[in-house]
Amino acid sequence: MSALILAQQLSTLLSNTFVFSQQLHGFHWTYTGAGFIYLHPFLGEDYESVNASVDTYAEEILTLNYEPPTRLCDYLALSTSIKELPKVDDGEKMLHIAYSGHNILGELIKGVFPTAEECGANDIANYLAERQNYHYKQSYFYRAELGIKVPSVFEASKPRLQTNPQS
Repeated sequence: MSALILAQQLSTLLSNTFVFSQQLHGFHWTYTGAGFIYLHPFLGEDYESVNASVDTYAEEILTLNYEPPTRLCDYLALSTSIKELPKVDDGEKMLHIAYSGHNILGELIKGVFPTAEECGANDIANYLAERQNYHYKQSYFYRAELGIKVPSVFEASKPRLQTNPQS
């Protein structure tokens, strides 16, 4: 893999991350409802962490000797998975969007990580591993707040009965 491909993938990740960070910032400013006292600072801390990674991605692109995207129109064009939203007034919907955004970024990182490893960009690969862990952990926190159930390890490992043995 080439440094150019890695820089392009990081630019896409940077752009999706930037758009998501702005969503989180807006949610921090406008969230009202159940749990405001603890969700307001939680959303603020989440925004700050996600926003800080934008700077790191840009600097990593620069270390590869490429220029990162810097304009809002570029971020919106390159943000392939997280799109600009209309105004969101519903607090629960905000939390669902944050939950989804963290999952999306975790998956995007999963796609960039092998390229970083193949390029021997260990510093970038290490940072991506940390960020992926962060996004999946945040996703868990939002999922727990929303009460979204997941199957237990024991349920997931049970063999499923076939209803149509011919298939």
